[in-house]
Amino acid sequence: MENLSNTFVVNCKHLSFNENELLVPVDAESRALLCVGNKSKNNLKVQITTKENCDKYTIKTNPQLVTLKKGFVCEFEVFITPHCTLNFNDNFVIVSLDISTDKIVNFDFPFSIETENSTKLNYEEIEEKKKLGEGSFGIVYLGSYRGNTVAIKKMKNATEMDTDSTSQLS
Repeated sequence: MENLSNTFVVNCKHLSFNENELLVPVDAESRALLCVGNKSKNNLKVQITTKENCDKYTIKTNPQLVTLKKGFVCEFEVFITPHCTLNFNDNFVIVSLDISTDKIVNFDFPFSIETENSTKLNYEEIEEKKKLGEGSFGIVYLGSYRGNTVAIKKMKNATEMDTDSTSQLS
């Protein structure tokens, strides 16, 4: 067990969703286990939370909230569903509330995930460099993705196309 603080311990310093170095499928739920133990003198309420409004992945835990007595350990199942191709490290937060003192302590806990390649790309990894051309349905840009030179086509909105079509008919 690793000391996270003077109040509790965990079974690892870092949570990896790539068990046996296998790539995680996109849009499929994967599971990892995290054990949290109470080494304080008081009872603790413990839960795991994540960033709000994260559109790249969804994390849920089971149990969502647990009360740990002194000297007890709880095994959290942490489920992640990646919504695009990912290869990154991030943090979720372990929140503990000392029931006797009402003291809340937050710990950033690191995790990593690497997914299989898919057609759902992480938009933060795509870099537009310059406009190459424009057609009736979209605009093509020169860009890069993970160090590779790529062409990026952005589709025009349906309302833009309707306005253009109407003006051409007049």
